[in-house]
Amino acid sequence: MLLLEQGTPPLELVRERSELIDWVDVGEAMLITQHLEDWGEFLEKAPEPVQAFLTHLTHSFEEKEAFDLATLLDQVRSTPFSSQVLEARIRLEQAVLDAAEGRLEEALERAEWAEVRLGVLGQGGRHHAMAVIVRINLLIEAGQSVRALHLCSEFTRDAEHDPWTIGHTRLIAGRIMSALGRHAEAVRVTWIALCLLRGVGDFEGAREAATMLLVYSEGSGESDVMLKERTGLDLSWRYGDEVNPPASSGKILAMGKPGLHGQDRSVIDEFLSEFK
Repeated sequence: MLLLEQGTPPLELVRERSELIDWVDVGEAMLITQHLEDWGEFLEKAPEPVQAFLTHLTHSFEEKEAFDLATLLDQVRSTPFSSQVLEARIRLEQAVLDAAEGRLEEALERAEWAEVRLGVLGQGGRHHAMAVIVRINLLIEAGQSVRALHLCSEFTRDAEHDPWTIGHTRLIAGRIMSALGRHAEAVRVTWIALCLLRGVGDFEGAREAATMLLVYSEGSGESDVMLKERTGLDLSWRYGDEVNPPASSGKILAMGKPGLHGQDRSVIDEFLSEFK
């Protein structure tokens, strides 16, 4: 995503790279960051299974039901398009569709298969992380919030995990903590989500985090400790910066205070105003 932000043409990023998943990586980065000026050309030149998969991602749930993922799955399980990573990603998409159609048990089974396979192929990598996030959401839907929170905690800021992944696990963890009545922790982890997701260019995810921060802190009064002091992060964070900078003792002092510092609230309001 950083190279796209720097203006590198998408096709240049896949030049002389034969793996299908390389094309998927660039295509998804284009979708996440909304760098779509070259989308048509990129999709036209992508290998056939990648065209089908990326097109599938851009459609609504209702439209996705018309896609033949079973045939696409067969394609990527055999030459010349064999790709274990893309196979697992397709199964993950099938899990999402299963859940949307009420087949939650089947969805959990598919998601677990994909998460285990992607963990073997690249533990902690982006595709494994996406599988974990899908599993977390499915576990929440199945009423297994504590297990979902445990999965979130596996992606720590001290480890070699992608900031986008950490941001989304913190966003989900915030929802769970709020539902469990742990509002101060919900505010802290959701602020981390806001900083990281904004910094990697996922503005939709960042907007959700900012909105939820206002919800979690509503009616809680004003904190006298800023969130940067509690987390080490603020909205100046950008991809490549330290993900887990040292926080002051404010983190400990403010753990029981779910409210927002006035300056933090102003920063959040200003950020959200960009979407109006």
